[in-house]
Amino acid sequence: MFDVSGAGDTVIATFAAAIGAGADVLAAATLANLAGGIAVSKVGTTPVRTDEILQALFQNPKDVDGFAPLLGPKEAAEHVKKWQSAGLRVGLTNGCFDILHAGHVRYLMQTRKHCDRLIVALNHDDSIRLLKGPTRPVNDEQARAV
Repeated sequence: MFDVSGAGDTVIATFAAAIGAGADVLAAATLANLAGGIAVSKVGTTPVRTDEILQALFQNPKDVDGFAPLLGPKEAAEHVKKWQSAGLRVGLTNGCFDILHAGHVRYLMQTRKHCDRLIVALNHDDSIRLLKGPTRPVNDEQARAV
């Protein structure tokens, strides 16, 4: 049994928030649909939390546009070949992204405008410790990949 109370409000609020945060229409609609699905799984009008959306989004990561949040070089190369054979332009950038801040977000948004798919290569935790000291990274590889 599903309870649709508030599901429409959840969908439109999630869509509007995603657009307001700079997402394109497809990404906003995808998140809104996911949030609506979570909303109807609850009884009554209950908020959908960000962690619920992230959990649902990456529950089976390969279902999300054919990518997983953290890929090895071989898997990434397979995706690049598939995308390129479909005529898509593939971009690559890398960094620590240890503590994500507004400068990172602006940089990634600008970089993404130059390609159809953007691969973000993350420095591994040991590399960040060498670059930034023993108390870093603040967020480990798995957390930064999401």
